[in-house]
Amino acid sequence: MLSLFGMAYTFEQVQTQEQEFKNAVKTLQYSATEKQSEDYLNFLDLINLKLMTESPKITACGLFTVNLQVFYNVFAAIVTYIMILFQFRDFEKS
Repeated sequence: MLSLFGMAYTFEQVQTQEQEFKNAVKTLQYSATEKQSEDYLNFLDLINLKLMTESPKITACGLFTVNLQVFYNVFAAIVTYIMILFQFRDFEKS
């Protein structure tokens, strides 16, 4: 359970770092364009387009994206399962 939370929390940090990287590429792209070569500007355009279309994601075998929402859903399912087990135990006693 802790490893799932750690992995989900790490993914949230990856998303934050990705946004900072996107902002840095945009800054490079739009600052001092007259000094840069055409190949360099095309390379920055390519990186910017790639980042806009495909954000990096951590997935579980391509089935779903691992993030904090997955952790909360798993935790809620476990709590629900435990509550149902307690209800069946009370039912057996009576």
